[in-house]
Amino acid sequence: MIDKMKNINGNKFLAIGLSLLGFLFVMACDKDDKKEYEERVETEILTGSWSDVSISAVKLSGKVVTVENGSEISKVGFSYWEQGKLSTRQTIEVDLAEDKTFTVSLDELDSYTQYAYVAFAIQGDTKVEGDVLTFRTLISTEVKDPEATNGGFDSLSFSSVYLKGSYTTGNSNNSEVTFLYWEKEKEELNNPLTAKTETEPDFSIHGKALHLKPGTEYRFCVVALNEVGIGYSDTVDFTTNKMVYVNNQATGDANGSTWEHAFTSIKTAAEESPEGAELWVMAGTYEEVKIPLKNEVDIYGGFSGTETSLEQRDWEANLTIIDGGATGLVNDKQLFEHKYSSKSQASVLDGFTLQHGSHWGGGAIYCRRGSPSIRNCIFKNNWGKVGAAIIFQHGNSEIINCQFLDNIATANAGAINVHEGTNLYVENSVFRGNTASNEGGALFGQGSEAIYKDCVFEDNEGGKGGIIFFNGACAKFINCQYSNNVGKDGRLCSGKYSSDDCCPL
Repeated sequence: MIDKMKNINGNKFLAIGLSLLGFLFVMACDKDDKKEYEERVETEILTGSWSDVSISAVKLSGKVVTVENGSEISKVGFSYWEQGKLSTRQTIEVDLAEDKTFTVSLDELDSYTQYAYVAFAIQGDTKVEGDVLTFRTLISTEVKDPEATNGGFDSLSFSSVYLKGSYTTGNSNNSEVTFLYWEKEKEELNNPLTAKTETEPDFSIHGKALHLKPGTEYRFCVVALNEVGIGYSDTVDFTTNKMVYVNNQATGDANGSTWEHAFTSIKTAAEESPEGAELWVMAGTYEEVKIPLKNEVDIYGGFSGTETSLEQRDWEANLTIIDGGATGLVNDKQLFEHKYSSKSQASVLDGFTLQHGSHWGGGAIYCRRGSPSIRNCIFKNNWGKVGAAIIFQHGNSEIINCQFLDNIATANAGAINVHEGTNLYVENSVFRGNTASNEGGALFGQGSEAIYKDCVFEDNEGGKGGIIFFNGACAKFINCQYSNNVGKDGRLCSGKYSSDDCCPL
């Protein structure tokens, strides 16, 4: 037992000894690492400004900033080269002053040339450099007026353009250059806009003008200035595109500038488009909801992708479908929406099939304080509590050559709810197979006025009013056709009219 205890204690002391040896070794390593860290080279070099520039000479400056435990600086100096030509790099060493600054005067430089330079220091085996700066030598000692040249434009879209030009500095190193642009019809240069500008070593200039108005003619020029004068280029005119292209199969830059670079989403295109734009949407099925209806932004479907004018499209052959994916009444599948604006919204929606939208009010479109013109559209299989296809509130809208097919309202208005403050004109449109559980198989009017001309009402069914129900509203039907419409109250037109001649059915 004693021998066994000796073995155990011996092993224990051996383990303790090894642990202590390891600890001392680690401490020694930590000490060495700390010493190495304290002696590590840590130097900052500041590349200073240039001065006294001339046709062939310049004075450069620099400064050394060292940490307390840094090793001694053995050399300082500058490297310089023609910008863009690193192969011309030359290095010159200079003396370090007591205040740790250093300077050099270079001569025999090429005139009117852009140079780059950097300050450096050698500390131990390490070379440390500052930031790279640039200067340009003069073409002559006399500063003259600068000159500007217009280089035209490219990459034109509905709201932006890429501008180009060039300039001379007039032998000044304090020159500036930019683009000015303005609407051509506002010819006076009393409030021009400035494009974000970038310059190149070869004195070329380029910039991008943003937030332009679609379909608007602009004029622009290049302006260069220095301490003695200002130079204007000739002006060049351009007209922004009115079209914003949409194609959910496009693989380009998705900026709407061409069919190749079309937006892939109608909603995104509508959100990005300013007033005056026309969205051209290529045929296909777009599974989207909550697309905004905006002031003076027109949305056209029915394109094959080769058209250059609206007249060339065929919306019947090139079906453009917006599908909300709803199969019953839900509250988040509305296809288009416009609401809560004090501005009367004048816009066009033309050439679409709007289907499977669903919302408590207006499964396909909810339009509040708007005045859209809806043409050549088919509304089918949409759901709503009131207004299965559309609900209008406060506005002056029109519907031309549209079809409302098999839309279902769980309360009233199987197709359109014409609500407070609305004046609606509908022409040459078909209402077929729409149903409302309560009131107005196809239509419902409240505090509004409407005219229906040359329309067809067929197979619509409502609890009260197989075609329309009124609540203090008026509607006039001119040269319309009716067949197989059913009101469970035995009437096609029911409710409270605002006048006796409002419902001749």
